[in-house]
Amino acid sequence: MICAAQKHARFYDSEGLIIEKLIVKHEKMSAEKNAQLQAFLTDKANVIMSSYKTDSIMNELIYYLKNSKDIL
Repeated sequence: MICAAQKHARFYDSEGLIIEKLIVKHEKMSAEKNAQLQAFLTDKANVIMSSYKTDSIMNELIYYLKNSKDIL
């Protein structure tokens, strides 16, 4: 009963107005953008590649982005 009340409170405002849900659209990355991202991630000027950590799902090295901000 409490869960139903919480769900009702999330969907309806205190004044009884219906709050519209956001519509989320997912787009697949184009082949060109994917190639550009891979080129960026494999460039040693932009990332530090971990020599001992690998992703358990993909079996690829983990990339850490370098800090490109200049110290003030």
